[in-house]
Amino acid sequence: MKTTSITRIFVVEDDDWYREFLHYVLSLNPDHAVTAFSTGKEVLKNLHLHPDIITIDYHLPDTNGSTLLGLIKEQCPDADTLIISEQHNIDTAVELLKSGAVDYFVKSKDIRDKLLNTVELIKERQGLKQKISRLEKEVEKKYNFQDRLIGSSSNFQSLFPLIEKAAATNITVTISGETGTGKEEIAKAIHYNSLREKSGFVAINMAAIPNDLAESELFGHEKGAFTGALQSRIGKFEEADGGTLFLDEIAEMDLSLQAKLLRVLQEKEVVRIGSNKPIKINTRIIAATHRNLLDEVKKNRFREDLYYRLYGLQINLPPLRERDKDIILLAKYFITQFCKDNQLPVKKNICKGSEQTPCLSISRQCQRTEINYRTGSCDE
Repeated sequence: MKTTSITRIFVVEDDDWYREFLHYVLSLNPDHAVTAFSTGKEVLKNLHLHPDIITIDYHLPDTNGSTLLGLIKEQCPDADTLIISEQHNIDTAVELLKSGAVDYFVKSKDIRDKLLNTVELIKERQGLKQKISRLEKEVEKKYNFQDRLIGSSSNFQSLFPLIEKAAATNITVTISGETGTGKEEIAKAIHYNSLREKSGFVAINMAAIPNDLAESELFGHEKGAFTGALQSRIGKFEEADGGTLFLDEIAEMDLSLQAKLLRVLQEKEVVRIGSNKPIKINTRIIAATHRNLLDEVKKNRFREDLYYRLYGLQINLPPLRERDKDIILLAKYFITQFCKDNQLPVKKNICKGSEQTPCLSISRQCQRTEINYRTGSCDE
């Protein structure tokens, strides 16, 4: 069953009849908790209750709407304010709107529908702001690489300074490592800890795209550029503009496409298929491969000039077999995640190891009760 949050609304109005009228109108929605006040002093004393919306009468016995609006914005900045006044003065309304009021109403008996519609729009906007805030916190938590990237072995921990350096700059990064070592996780950690975190992270696996479609996927195409191009389409470079484009398995890219990619990296612009118009882009590149790119260059399967264009900062991920100390940590992490995702009780860990002598088999039953999966040690 879906639950609806309660919206707390304050009404500030010195006219007894109109105050009751506004209270009645706003209380028609059962999800509204409406409290009415007759003076500015009274409402200021109750701002600690964190109202979501406040309606303000412009003329009050102890203050005016402009002064009260400023105090509310100072003490309760998240509250949205609506001015309700007998004045038809446009200049006053404009000044109040510039000062932060959401809307300005002239008092009348026909205010009901307009007021309720405005309140609903405010609630919708506040809901979106809260959702965005939650998502930003989730993203920040999810991609905090100190927590997200599990491993205490020295060869894995040595990657963290490189990730921090990559996140602090716009340098092109190439991540190498065997399949399954977490290359995309490293790329996300770099992106979401960089100044580009508010923009998109776009990933494309070059090994999964047929050669005849790869150019369109990367650079886009115009309507009618080829059979089946029924409408224009932007490519991954444009989609990631302002953010990061993760080119996974870049060594699988066709040589002719590598030449076009090199030009895009040099000129910082793309030309869609079927167009002659260059489009400027500001896209950071993070490339990844399970191959040795230098060996691929020597075998004439990868362009040397593209290799050096991508060289930037190199991050080489060690395979798990070289991270013995991390096996139990990752097992613990994935077991915990599986239990959470499937609403199962979290299982206790499972090894006969210690920080000094880590267990290499997760099938053995641990004599102790818990593993600290950040350090690899059992906690008694």
